[in-house]
Amino acid sequence: MSRLRSPAWLLLLLPALWLLPLTLHPNSLAYPPGNPFSDIAITHWPNALLLRHSLLTWGQVPLWNPQILAGTPFAADPLSGLWYPPLWLAVFLPLPFAFNLLFYVHLAWAGVGAFLLAREEGLSASSSVIAGIAFGGMPKLTAHIGSGHLTLVLAVCWTPWLLIALRRAVQLQSYRKMATAGLLLGLIFLVDPRWAYPSGLLALAYGLMTAVRARKPAPFVVLAGGVAALMAAGVTACLALPLLQFVSLSTRAGLSPSESFAYSLPPSYLTGFVLPNLGGFSEWVTYPGLTILALALLSVPGKKSGGFWPAVFVAALVMALGENTPILPLLSRVLPGLSLLRVPARFLFLSDLALAMMAARGLEVWQAAESRPAQRLEGLVGAALMGAGLGLFGFSLLQSSARADWVTGLVAFGVGLLFLARPALGRVASAAWVLLALLAILDIARVDVSFLDPRPAPIASEAAQEVQPSVGQNAGLFRIYSPSYSLPEPIAAQEGIQLVDGIDPLQLQSTVAVVSQASGVANSGYSVTLPPFPNGDPDRDNSRAVPDPFRLGELNVRYVVAAFPIQAKGLRLQGIFGGTYVFRNELELPRAWVAPSKDKWDVPLVNRPVTLSRNTPNQLVMNASGPGWLILSEAYYPGWVAHVDGTAVKIEQIGGWFRGLLLPPGSHQVDLEFSPPVLWIGLVITALTILAYLGAQPWAK
Repeated sequence: MSRLRSPAWLLLLLPALWLLPLTLHPNSLAYPPGNPFSDIAITHWPNALLLRHSLLTWGQVPLWNPQILAGTPFAADPLSGLWYPPLWLAVFLPLPFAFNLLFYVHLAWAGVGAFLLAREEGLSASSSVIAGIAFGGMPKLTAHIGSGHLTLVLAVCWTPWLLIALRRAVQLQSYRKMATAGLLLGLIFLVDPRWAYPSGLLALAYGLMTAVRARKPAPFVVLAGGVAALMAAGVTACLALPLLQFVSLSTRAGLSPSESFAYSLPPSYLTGFVLPNLGGFSEWVTYPGLTILALALLSVPGKKSGGFWPAVFVAALVMALGENTPILPLLSRVLPGLSLLRVPARFLFLSDLALAMMAARGLEVWQAAESRPAQRLEGLVGAALMGAGLGLFGFSLLQSSARADWVTGLVAFGVGLLFLARPALGRVASAAWVLLALLAILDIARVDVSFLDPRPAPIASEAAQEVQPSVGQNAGLFRIYSPSYSLPEPIAAQEGIQLVDGIDPLQLQSTVAVVSQASGVANSGYSVTLPPFPNGDPDRDNSRAVPDPFRLGELNVRYVVAAFPIQAKGLRLQGIFGGTYVFRNELELPRAWVAPSKDKWDVPLVNRPVTLSRNTPNQLVMNASGPGWLILSEAYYPGWVAHVDGTAVKIEQIGGWFRGLLLPPGSHQVDLEFSPPVLWIGLVITALTILAYLGAQPWAK
């Protein structure tokens, strides 16, 4: 950090400006403007509550999540927040303050990382600050904060640090530092595996480029790459092994070609590079800031420009276009796992990093005017910006527009004026970069705040308050199903209510099948919601679906909560609360029952009650009488083990989803525990890898 000098310290303060709405409301959750949904409320808030509650109540880290989707793996879910230590702040600090603190710290970390990466590449401090402003304040990054993409944002912020480690490792020809680079790539995977793929591709290209320029011997390059890959694989094993198992059993494994590239960047959004779409959809945000874009253009003919970062920009843009070009579909056939990413537009993070580095070089060109082609380009860009600025400013006086307002025009005019005036500035140009930096900050901050709508933490609805008292009356476990997302996950998590429905990118195929049959909502392809909402309108999409109360009852559904009336025999309207319909399912079955055989698993035997004595995310303990089959309305999944009176017994999959085990005659204590071998193997590998890394530090080169 000795190279972090003033004015780089500004990069530690700027996140307060990038996140101004959240800075002013630190105890609010980030939402996209005009959108009722945010992933931070839907996913990260409930996950943090589950982790906190499990630790404080039972003293255990939850490996299974009983809150949504009738039960689903938690330790194998990359969105759980278990494997990235800073996310545990959400356990110990108030929510949502902890989330906003994480955003602030990581944006500062991203800005400082981009600054140091530019310095590593030999650029001046002032030029490097421009890189830090561009990457740390990246509008696309802030747009994803507004969408609540917590882990994705945190992972992206580590990207420049990965490249710094790689560069130092190659230049010093150090296997120890190459192991550090592998460790950082592994850390990115633990934060969010979805970003490990793009950042890993960039790291591979950057490492090879550095090795070629430094003329490092091929044996070192190959061996060092192997060291980094082994380190990354070892560090990630604790999540990677359970995740591979989970993905193979999930609907994600069956993505069609069109689903694999569902969020490809539409070509029409390329205009967003010059005209910001204020408050627009986060996945398709392309605006880097006019100042950044103009400086990046100046870097192209510069002596220090090279070709790497322009090539990264073009390649990332092509990847982001996804199915709109033939390249990504072809690559997905040869690069395993690429088709699972589903959102090619996120490669735009790499194009923004490339523009940040190009802008840093462009500032040096601007300050030195080092060649005649650069001077000509500077004049052309300056004139174009001044003309565009005047046009946009005049247009904004006549008609308000979200894509072209007076601020855009002002910034364009100011940058163009500075470009045209640079020859007259002479030596003063070396200090006039401050004006360009201020214009960049003004432009980026004004766009950033348009993506953030701070809102208070969710509070229980009238419908939730109606069904919640049953939770605390020792009436046994039960679940709730909503065809219209009328009992949101954050509220259910706060009230201790378990759901059959839910939102998660990874859903068990068996769960989707059994819920589709019970809900009457057809499964027409991959969806992150269960049930799916084909038109994105939860209040109406499934209003014509007719649920099967008996099948819902098998899933231990006691209440159905909907935004519309439902006519189904077995569902009794309990009341309408705040416009939400609450139905009591009169065909509810308990969480566990004893059945006569595997063929008649859905026929509970009378006078054979099952008493639950312990219920934690990782363990179920109950008393039941045989002979017969103990059927649990719980998802069958590898890693669940059962003991009857201390003797291990086999758990079988019953009815395509339920867990079942054979009980001998008499009364028995049954103990089910979630202890997946792949998790423990992964943890051992990760621990040994970290110990080997630490142990090798004193002597490794």
